[in-house]
Amino acid sequence: AGIPVEVVYYDEAHNATDSDNFPSVEKLSKIAKYNYFFTATPKISRSRGGEASGMDNTDVYGEIICKVDFNVLREQGIIVLPKLRLLKTTADTTIMSNDDVNNKTIRELIKKLETSNKVSKILVCANGTKSINTIIHNQVLVGWLRELGYDILSIDSVNGGYINGDIIKSKGEFISILNDMGKDMDRKMIVLHHSMLGEGIDVKAFNELVFLRNSISEIFTTQAIGRVIRSCPGQKYGGVTVVEHESDTKQAKDMVKNVFDTLILA
Repeated sequence: AGIPVEVVYYDEAHNATDSDNFPSVEKLSKIAKYNYFFTATPKISRSRGGEASGMDNTDVYGEIICKVDFNVLREQGIIVLPKLRLLKTTADTTIMSNDDVNNKTIRELIKKLETSNKVSKILVCANGTKSINTIIHNQVLVGWLRELGYDILSIDSVNGGYINGDIIKSKGEFISILNDMGKDMDRKMIVLHHSMLGEGIDVKAFNELVFLRNSISEIFTTQAIGRVIRSCPGQKYGGVTVVEHESDTKQAKDMVKNVFDTLILA
């Protein structure tokens, strides 16, 4: 448009590396006098070519001018330590349907969490949009969760957003309601999503993260963990649970190692 640009701030800048975004970011970085890129999960290119979109392309992103260490944030009380757990369920994926596996897993998870004295605000990384749709429309499961005092929320790109059975039309509206509900420290909630809540939400009271999925990226893992380790009054740690079903072996254990390595190397 020929508009002079002095400074540009790029939030969640790892998204700039996507093929849909990088050409525009590359052009704007040459137009603006100053460009600042912020991200908790830098994305590096596998290719070292000068045209690569990764954040190691210094012609576009420049040099690193500030990097905050995980332990520094923890010492300053900005975040809390994550606590990794492996939940071994009795669900057998070789003989049970996906719906029955999810039903049994969620029940066993909630029963385990209910033995503690804290109010649980649980973020669930589900294993697909179809699974989410089935879970939120399972009247027996939903009724059981509601009797225990849980609000049930879900959002994904196919089904949209739901809060206790009510359809929420836009992601912005959903996140606004979610953030407001999250401020109530006495409110229990379980929030299901597939890949839409890795960033952009600010519910500091989230204290439990559950991976129903066995296959996720390092960046998604780190973003998801970041949702449950934000400092909050009375919160000593953020729970990170990986599910292992009775029929699972190496896959779930590799997942635990992946989460652990992501934290240590972040």
